Amino acid sequence: MTVAACVVRGKQPVWAERMSLPKEVMRVENLQETNLYYARYGSGTPMVLLHGYPLDHSVWEPVVPLLSAQYDLIAPDLRGFGRTRAIEDSCTVYEMASDIVHLLDRLELGSVYIAGHSMGGYISLALIDHWPERVSGLALVASKVMSDDLVTRKNRYAVIEQIKNSGVEIVARSMPARLTQDTALRIKIASLIRDQSSQGLICAQTAMAERPDFSKMFSSIRIPVVVIAGSEDSIVPVAAVEKMAGLNSRARLSVVKEAGHMPMMEDPETTAAGLIALTEKDPSK
Repeated sequence: MTVAACVVRGKQPVWAERMSLPKEVMRVENLQETNLYYARYGSGTPMVLLHGYPLDHSVWEPVVPLLSAQYDLIAPDLRGFGRTRAIEDSCTVYEMASDIVHLLDRLELGSVYIAGHSMGGYISLALIDHWPERVSGLALVASKVMSDDLVTRKNRYAVIEQIKNSGVEIVARSMPARLTQDTALRIKIASLIRDQSSQGLICAQTAMAERPDFSKMFSSIRIPVVVIAGSEDSIVPVAAVEKMAGLNSRARLSVVKEAGHMPMMEDPETTAAGLIALTEKDPSK
């Protein structure tokens, strides 16, 4: 595989007004002729941060100042989001995971810690399923290991039709209220969603609808696992997350009080503490 990279300047992130961050944004060319953009911060233990739907890498920026002193943080714009374009309207979580493997190869990184938020968690699980040697530890943030039930899967395809007819605006109007109870944050998230492409959202909805159930695989992995959940999350309820965490004897659960589906933005301190725990030995194990 031939990969090339060049430094480019990024747009101001949604949280730029609250922090000034040293940022290196790169473009990586892979064999599928897509350019994968990522931000890189700090130094130390490599940790990859995968964002959720329908967002981009900037959602992780609130936790960066809390982690960058001890971690080499790599936050890509996943296929179809931010400045990484979608190749086509449909894709799989395995194809999106392969983009991350290509990125790790380009950065000459072997095994890394991975934190996946929501959809990013599904991609993290796909990566472990096909490339287990590349993952040292897993953090699932407001995410789950189960596949969609029939109702949810049907709803995803209904959303795809809505996006085809009305563009991303319909998602920007409906999604923020499901992600957080914080009114100011909802406004920021809506703006971020409007920056995404219809093709990217359609690609991601297809990938999520068709993803397999990772429950059996999750129960058998023997790497450190941290599961972070918002106590007020209506998309991935905390009761379901507690049950999911029980599938793996190594999993440590961190419930972020008063947070919804965006704990890294709603409570960066507690979320960062959970991510740090991923690389620390659990005295109870």
